[in-house]
Amino acid sequence: MKIEYEIDMNDIMQFQKYHLNNSQQMKKQILAVRLFIPIIIIGIFIAFKIGSESIIDLIKNYYMLFVVMILWFFLYPIIAKSSIFRLGKKYYLEGKNKEVLCKHKITIGKNKITEETKNSKNEHTWDGIEKIVYTNDYIFIYTSALTAHVVPIRVFKNEDEKNKFINALKEYKQ
Repeated sequence: MKIEYEIDMNDIMQFQKYHLNNSQQMKKQILAVRLFIPIIIIGIFIAFKIGSESIIDLIKNYYMLFVVMILWFFLYPIIAKSSIFRLGKKYYLEGKNKEVLCKHKITIGKNKITEETKNSKNEHTWDGIEKIVYTNDYIFIYTSALTAHVVPIRVFKNEDEKNKFINALKEYKQ
């Protein structure tokens, strides 16, 4: 089975967004920072105020600090992901990205998957494919932990063509 399609900057950014939202490493890092900063701040305030005020008085006197820490806990993931997303887009905009933002042809065969552009040809055996992710708008064929062939669902002429492509992927990558 063979498909041809064009990738634009939005497609790349959607892959990055998906990856950021689903990366186990990213989730661990965000949780660590979310917890670390408030714990350190609370620890410092308690250390300096031990004996001079009760914990209840501390909370009363520093409620705004606690509000800020709670906001930090809930808003930090949004801020961090947004910042990383914007930075990733800036990196892409620095170059021409002729191998990414171009026409792609993917051929699915029994032993391998081949991706071709005007300037290159990449072949991966099915063992070399890390995983395949299906979303409502994209199919991400991961060739490593951080890279994937991005196939927008919009490239399929109809539901039947999309299902044939997905079934071929599932047949060969088990």
